[in-house]
Amino acid sequence: MASKITAPDYVSFDRVANLYEATRMVPADTLDRVAQIIREDARLDSSDPFLDAGVGTGRFSRHLYRNGIGVIGADISRAMLEQARSIQEGFPLIQANLYRLPFASHSLRGVLMVHILHLLEGWRTALDEVRRVLQDEAPLYLGYETGRRNPIQDIYFELATQRGIRHRHIGADSKEEVFDYLRSLDGSVTRIDGAALQWEIEIETRRLLSLLDRNPFSQCWNATESDHAKLMKELEKLMEEKGLATPIQRICGDFSLWRVSFQCTTKSGSR
Repeated sequence: MASKITAPDYVSFDRVANLYEATRMVPADTLDRVAQIIREDARLDSSDPFLDAGVGTGRFSRHLYRNGIGVIGADISRAMLEQARSIQEGFPLIQANLYRLPFASHSLRGVLMVHILHLLEGWRTALDEVRRVLQDEAPLYLGYETGRRNPIQDIYFELATQRGIRHRHIGADSKEEVFDYLRSLDGSVTRIDGAALQWEIEIETRRLLSLLDRNPFSQCWNATESDHAKLMKELEKLMEEKGLATPIQRICGDFSLWRVSFQCTTKSGSR
């Protein structure tokens, strides 16, 4: 097990809680399919306690709940939890630090973590804690989005990098790093979505620019308002030069879902 760290750092999304859903664009039917895969894979029902660790605004949890899973959402951000409650009532949401989960050991039938480990300096400690609260043979599910950009967003991040206002995440650098650590804990990692969770949406260019103008991505939060305004001006100039200033933008992506199964940690019959 990883050694516990003192006062671990994390990224709070309080500042963008009210626009988070608008900038994370996975369609509802894809989110619903993720929930169905989890329910069928783990054979869950509403009586099985299942944790969405880093629930955010609940975009995955509400689909888990609607698919009959006894989901509990946990997040450090009060503002994100308030957004989650405003969108979907019916399942419990708790403010909690993922390094110290408020659950008994071996008490949960499953855990989902999506887009959270790169935001936790002590991501190994968080995974140790998840393993502690999982019942024997209960799965941890990890979700990863790829794509989710178009040429305008690519230019935006390239400019942010060039201007020195884009920083690396404080947590895990890649899913491969996460998988390697889980294997060191005797975890078996398997992709279970069948590479079928691909999606595509269209968005008005002016709306996309408006969202980017609000600096919604944590990698760029060290930028001053002045520096970010200059970045946006240069972005619009390059859009014109490259012929990207069309009325509609297309954004494509895919989602991968991975099951982590651990070897038993308690004696047979001790649940």
